[in-house]
Amino acid sequence: MFITRYERQPLGGFFTFILPMVLFGILAAVPLGLNIFGGDVDLLADVPGRALQWLSIFAASLLYLWHFSHGFKVLAVALVISGLTLLGFILNAPAGSVLLGWGALLILGGALANDTEGSLLQVPSYQAIFPRLVSLPLMLVLILLFSLLFGLLITASFQAGMVMTATDLGTGELIPEITGVTRIAVFSVFGVFLGVVSALIRYQRALIGSVRYAVLVAARYVLPFITVIGLMLFFAMLDPYEYTLADRAAAAEVMAIILLTSIMLVYVDGSLPKPPLWLRLTAFLTLITIGLLLLPGLNLALAGEQTWAQSFSYLLTALAGLFLLFGKASDLFSRADTWMPLLAPLCVFYFLIISVSPIALALLS
Repeated sequence: MFITRYERQPLGGFFTFILPMVLFGILAAVPLGLNIFGGDVDLLADVPGRALQWLSIFAASLLYLWHFSHGFKVLAVALVISGLTLLGFILNAPAGSVLLGWGALLILGGALANDTEGSLLQVPSYQAIFPRLVSLPLMLVLILLFSLLFGLLITASFQAGMVMTATDLGTGELIPEITGVTRIAVFSVFGVFLGVVSALIRYQRALIGSVRYAVLVAARYVLPFITVIGLMLFFAMLDPYEYTLADRAAAAEVMAIILLTSIMLVYVDGSLPKPPLWLRLTAFLTLITIGLLLLPGLNLALAGEQTWAQSFSYLLTALAGLFLLFGKASDLFSRADTWMPLLAPLCVFYFLIISVSPIALALLS
């Protein structure tokens, strides 16, 4: 799990990897930059705006997926991902669900295009999905930090220029007052920066693999403490005079998601043998704790006091807990040497559900 076999494949050189990544960064940054800060196009209404929105999503997907040796497969997968994500925006699905679905599509698409041999008309295995599931958040955090640094440098540069020219503009008025051509230039430079940073981060596969390995090792020893904290939280929120049902449901759902994430990091990709007895007992206690934490949300949903988006979020969390229960039960009826053998295929099915959840949520609401 340090570096997978597929991650050892060379990404390419300057003309086959870095230069395309720079181009993708520009195509991802300029349309969104013009809309957010300029108002030149409306990405939420007109057809040209939708086309630019699709282009931005397509290019941003390629920043994560691009691999020269799998070029045609990657382009085909990116087309599907950007199309489904744009459909979620067109149907006015909640932005959070669209971004979550986009992330699930990126993980599935990356595993299918780059980590799975054969045709695209198949479902990738969980062994190919899991490394990307851990690595993608790490990469996004690094890109976000570098982007914030770039924004601070640009803001400081403009502020210094205004001081030198004695221009009286506040920081909040800085970007909207830039002319159209200057806006394009600024966000083109940001696109170049985004492409270069994304390429450099993807080149550091050994570093990302080592961080991923450290996270997986730490999860084994952190899980018992988080489980105890979850139990304490559940009993501490039983006082109806101190916490409303909505407060208990929100806090309990967040804690349940943390526990689910922790136990999946302990489970890894489903190919490891059964862990020691203490860890299996801890996982069983964690499963019970997750069930208790989901009770306030169930009461709130049955009372009809949740919006569609809130109910759907709870449904995804409860479904993950249910799949974990099925996986734990498979230990009792299977003679396989691996731990919770049914959980790995259920996790793949779960990712497929998340990938289409924005469209389903928009149609239901």
